[in-house]
Amino acid sequence: MAYVAMNPAEEAENLRDMLAMLNDASERLDDWKGKNWSYDDAVWLRRMVRALRGKGGRVRLPDRERLEKFTKRIRVRTERDGSLSVIDYYAGDTAAMNFARLIRNSQQTLLREPCLKCGNWYVAKTNQKTDFCSRACAGSAMQARRSKREHDRKIKKARAAIENYPGRPARFAEMDWKQFVSKATGISKKFLTVAVRDGELVAVRSPRLS
Repeated sequence: MAYVAMNPAEEAENLRDMLAMLNDASERLDDWKGKNWSYDDAVWLRRMVRALRGKGGRVRLPDRERLEKFTKRIRVRTERDGSLSVIDYYAGDTAAMNFARLIRNSQQTLLREPCLKCGNWYVAKTNQKTDFCSRACAGSAMQARRSKREHDRKIKKARAAIENYPGRPARFAEMDWKQFVSKATGISKKFLTVAVRDGELVAVRSPRLS
């Protein structure tokens, strides 16, 4: 089977071009503004790459026909010095061009999606498994996990304190539930207010004193 190889510089260029299109979140109103592809081109390319990797279902017939139309246009050209060069003649279909090149890009496995933090496609430095496009996103995600664990811990403590509120000692008799929970757990009343608003905690009434 014929295989048209690219040199390292061409492969790197292909990955850069792929990222630009795959991460294009602009609307149709921004078509062709500062770029040589449309909104529909970017959507098509994302669908094709995911299908290539077995993540996007079956490729539709029009998608396959579009790709075949352009992959048949690879040409060998004789230069003035007698050397040969292989060119891709794609007649302006940037999406088809980039995808066709990706198929024969030996570094295509470095193209990853999505970053678990920002959701962008990215090019990894090695073939080792990665979940984040950068150290910044990895650090941010780690901080978010720590914050989530701390948040859940506070909610658990607050719920336990709320259950104890009706039987609170006499010295806390004049406190409403929020004051009592904050005193008993060290959790701020602001946190409790937000948790009630978000449905994570349920406010309780102060029982009447006998």
